[in-house]
Amino acid sequence: QIVTEKMEYKNFSIDELIFEAAKNNSSNSLKTIREAFEFAKNNSTKEQLVFAANSAMILAQQELDEICICSALLQNAFDSGIEAKIVEKSFGKETIQVMLQCNKINQVISTNKNKISPEKLAKIVLAIAKDIRSIFVKLAQELEELRHYNLLSKEEQIIQAELTAKLFVPISHKLGLDNIKWELEDLAFKISFPKDYEKIKNKMKYLRSEREQKISEMVQ
Repeated sequence: QIVTEKMEYKNFSIDELIFEAAKNNSSNSLKTIREAFEFAKNNSTKEQLVFAANSAMILAQQELDEICICSALLQNAFDSGIEAKIVEKSFGKETIQVMLQCNKINQVISTNKNKISPEKLAKIVLAIAKDIRSIFVKLAQELEELRHYNLLSKEEQIIQAELTAKLFVPISHKLGLDNIKWELEDLAFKISFPKDYEKIKNKMKYLRSEREQKISEMVQ
């Protein structure tokens, strides 16, 4: 998680993404990731490309593989009308399968989120994902969207925060994605209970300041 002093999330460049992905991917994989970025750049709007790159960076920071990262980069371009066979020819069967499963997850959530309990919906999402990487991509996309919740209406913010807390936080916890789980939880709480969030944040700042002062006194 990288934020500026104004608490605005940083948008990542392809070079930054490649640098992060290099920790867990081969040189050939890095080449494919760069090609996926260029493909997305040529078939997406600027806003879609920024969203895709930031989502891909979340996955790279989790040390996930080329398939995950490329799927996140290509998802918006694919949803905009690029044929599956074109994506498969350039980036392989695994990548397009992850993207198709991610779309299926979106459809299942959209259709059932107001009909069944979040617990049942989470079980369905986990069951339909033949490749678990499709859920990783979905979680990264949800986190990137929630990071910019201020772009949503107040009503949409509350709905998204509730869905996050009841569905995506438990799923990320079950899959052991602790960093994603923590940030989703934090953002959902911030949106749902802004006053309580500010009280806790200010208290933490005070405690940190007090701790730093005591440490400074100890080393003098």
